[in-house]
Amino acid sequence: MYSALFLVAALSLALSLIGTVAMIRLAPRWGLVAHPGARRIHERATPMGGGVAIFAAFWGPVAAGTLLCLYLQNSGRVLPVLGELNAHVSGVAQMAPRLGAIFAGAALIFLLGLADDLWKLSPWLRLAVEGLVALGLVACGLNISIFIESGAVRTAVTVLWIVGLINAFNMLDNMDGLSAGVAAIIALFFCIVAVQTGHYFIAAFLCGLIGALAGFLLFNFPPAAIFMGDCGSTQIGYLLSVMTVEFTFFQPERPYFPIVLPLLMFGVPLFDMITVVWIRVRAGRSPFEGDTNHFSHRLLALGMTQRQAALTIYLVTATVALGATVLYHATTTAIWVIFAQTVAIFTIIGILERAARSEPTGKSER
Repeated sequence: MYSALFLVAALSLALSLIGTVAMIRLAPRWGLVAHPGARRIHERATPMGGGVAIFAAFWGPVAAGTLLCLYLQNSGRVLPVLGELNAHVSGVAQMAPRLGAIFAGAALIFLLGLADDLWKLSPWLRLAVEGLVALGLVACGLNISIFIESGAVRTAVTVLWIVGLINAFNMLDNMDGLSAGVAAIIALFFCIVAVQTGHYFIAAFLCGLIGALAGFLLFNFPPAAIFMGDCGSTQIGYLLSVMTVEFTFFQPERPYFPIVLPLLMFGVPLFDMITVVWIRVRAGRSPFEGDTNHFSHRLLALGMTQRQAALTIYLVTATVALGATVLYHATTTAIWVIFAQTVAIFTIIGILERAARSEPTGKSER
């Protein structure tokens, strides 16, 4: 199983490298270029079709593996090269309809982001489509595992979670290497938790996402040769949110467990989104209006370079997400201690942000 997870990551990595190199050349021909301006911090025109490479590098192996399992299941054949993985063929085949629903939602989110990259859609239109996609997934049987019995409340929480993470990673994509790097770190720790708990299918999907993000990040780390665009940032938010919903966090003896664990893993993008939206609304501005109040911008204001700021946020993400890997072995008291420690970390970050700049200045892409 571990060799299979490595193979999935390696395949996605290779496809991502090839696709990203191709998009660096093709994106300008398609009009996918981010030009310098008052709302952007980069200094030269940069291709932004990296999301296309990420989408293909992730879904290519998933589609190929699913089709292969369906063929083997229907034909009754066994491939010796798969070894012990043949035992999981029927499980993947049974998941095919569910994967089809997830892919349909991913394709819609991808196309929505691509349209926004090309023509700048209304934020309300994007939210409406994202909400409909989330509702469609709920209708197909995807629902978050929490202690609340009310179906309506669970549906609302599921939709809010999916739409929230889509926009959290979209807003986090405000500096070279940031959204992809943070997503890769979260996916890595999420994969560790999935392996610990025997969720091997989810672990395989996460390995595919890690490979796709790693290949792109080699060209996106400051100074970036390519951006992912909205078609990429919204896609990774969608994939991670759906994998979270698919994961069975619920434990009857610890009903708050499914709340604490995802909040630890996704603490950085959620913190950044919530604080930035709060600042904008408090100032009487639209929550969709880009500015320089993001965590990354505050670090730049403290004198860091883009590389230093990105690495600092990577480290904070890893520090917070690390706690999620020990929760299944921790007592209830230890869980709340870890959660309190995380709150303390973000409190410190909030103090540093206020010290960096008390008044919002300028604008950024998100």
